[in-house]
Amino acid sequence: MTLCHTPCTSRKAGLVERGGATHDLPPAARVQRTVDGHLRYAQHHQAAYRALLTGGVGFDAEVMAIRDPVRARLLGTIALGAWGRTDLPPLARTALTGWLSGVEGVTLDRIAEQEVPRETVVALLVRGLGDTLRLIEEFEPACPAPPRSPV
Repeated sequence: MTLCHTPCTSRKAGLVERGGATHDLPPAARVQRTVDGHLRYAQHHQAAYRALLTGGVGFDAEVMAIRDPVRARLLGTIALGAWGRTDLPPLARTALTGWLSGVEGVTLDRIAEQEVPRETVVALLVRGLGDTLRLIEEFEPACPAPPRSPV
């Protein structure tokens, strides 16, 4: 399988950069903006997004070479925003990877069906991240969850 390394990888990496570069916003707004950008990216680049997530995942080294570093950077960006550091204890990494996998699955559903408004999907995913961070705190007190933001 051949994927577009430069345009697709740089666009997806650019999304990570934009998510981490919104320091002027409160953390919840940064997450909301990043998740919304992720959904918009997937909508505008459906074929590349689907190929990256479903085209040989687990078997295609080229796909994994693109996907895995982007996932790692996303997890680092979340950790930096939540805890001010990028090193993740194994439990936190596992839980955040689960959340991120859910984001990818929801995004695939969203671009296929578009039955749920994007704003609602964003709210669902942002709230899910908050819940994941609170769950991590229960098991890993060194990773306290940020305060809840008003809904």
